[in-house]
Amino acid sequence: MSKKIAIIDLGTNTFHLLIAEGTKAVYKDEITVKLGEGGISKGVINELAMQRGLDTLTHYKGIIDKYKVDSIYAFGTSALRNANNANEFITVVQNRLGITIEVIDGKREAEFIYWGIVASGLLNKEISLIMDIGGGSVEFILGTESKLIWRKSYELGAQRLLDNYVHSDPISKNNQTLLYKYLKSELSDLKVKIDAYKPVQLIGASGTFHTIVHMLKGEKAESPVEVSNMDFEPLLQKILQSTTQERMVIPGIPKGRENMIVPASILVKHVLTLGSFSGFNLSPYSMKEGILASIS
Repeated sequence: MSKKIAIIDLGTNTFHLLIAEGTKAVYKDEITVKLGEGGISKGVINELAMQRGLDTLTHYKGIIDKYKVDSIYAFGTSALRNANNANEFITVVQNRLGITIEVIDGKREAEFIYWGIVASGLLNKEISLIMDIGGGSVEFILGTESKLIWRKSYELGAQRLLDNYVHSDPISKNNQTLLYKYLKSELSDLKVKIDAYKPVQLIGASGTFHTIVHMLKGEKAESPVEVSNMDFEPLLQKILQSTTQERMVIPGIPKGRENMIVPASILVKHVLTLGSFSGFNLSPYSMKEGILASIS
């Protein structure tokens, strides 16, 4: 009988739980925690966010115990990498729940994402650009089905961009211009890599891309989905022109993502333009599936 393992991805915005028996997933869940809200741009996790994180992990521990899991793997990303008080949260989780959180750097995070995309079957012999937008960081990977060529993590996550560049509701034209200018500067080396390797497709993983597809298709995708620029562009304008209240009732936007979807969508648009891509392919798999592939 295969061992059961639990994988917890403690993202800046969302915590993910995957329980697998051998290589087969038997349970998946995700909860919007907003660990970075109100503190990520200051290098701290505030008390309310810390409590939400602890409550979510307590809930997950109950599910893990119910499944009689043999091993737990918990990985912290951008919020925990950069918060001055991250050890306080990690220690409380260890003492109360017996869950050991390993904080990983951006390169390792990107590597796990790559293996998740490999498992999705979206890669082939040609080079693709993989993009995963989190609340704190965004990872870019260039690779084929058999080779990871280049990877880098940028502290350009949706919560950071929201804090620093969205100062009106809806976002003003001036804020949009400033954000595009900032992204052009910060991602100048990505542009150099794209020009050098000429990836044939953009593959999007995680929350922002799932939200975009859900908004377009009317349902959450469990398998790869291709989205063209012709489909994305009108949706982008709808997102940019809407208020928080309007986005809260738009089908497909999860509670807690109604504001971050604004700068995240601008980031997607910028990268589509950088590579002159005709659209993107959504991967249903990302970091947690990559962790599973790496340890199985």
